[in-house]
Amino acid sequence: MLRAADGPRVPARYSDFASTVGRYLRDIQKLAADQREKDRTLADLRREGDFTLAASPNDPIVAPADRGVTPLIDMLPLENAVDHLKRAASAADAMLGRADALPPATQTRINASLASIDQLLLDPAGLPGRPWFKNLIYAPGTLTGYGAKTLPGVREGIEQRRFDDARAYVVRTARVLEDYANRLDAAVAMAKVPS
Repeated sequence: MLRAADGPRVPARYSDFASTVGRYLRDIQKLAADQREKDRTLADLRREGDFTLAASPNDPIVAPADRGVTPLIDMLPLENAVDHLKRAASAADAMLGRADALPPATQTRINASLASIDQLLLDPAGLPGRPWFKNLIYAPGTLTGYGAKTLPGVREGIEQRRFDDARAYVVRTARVLEDYANRLDAAVAMAKVPS
């Protein structure tokens, strides 16, 4: 930690972050698909009267409340942002691998540009019901104490069946990831400009 604090640049592998965010996206896509399938199965069981058939006069079984079927949520903006992030991160890692060969003034500009890059993952409005949590990639869950949720605006929107919030946070999360990727692209461009 001390070596990193005194180092010439923030020690980061942006490709690792990009692939992790890609995994988070796949996780929430699977969450939505699994929830949709579970909702459909429950609707089929209710329609076919399986809960009534399984009920005993002494121990009746009540069908769970019908909450509808989880809708399809357009994740395309988030998919595009993650794709851009992966490409930008790969280029940034390659550039930083040879950054020692750059002129000192260029290195200083690149390092200054990347020093506060994580601030781009914050949204001023915060998360639904918790405006004080502003990071759209990681945050404690509303129902998990300090257990972390990934892509929390989208994930909790799906889990808590607040689908309008999920749709809105797909766009907002995509925006912060695009800003992050654009900053990486700008750092790579700085390395190509002669000083």
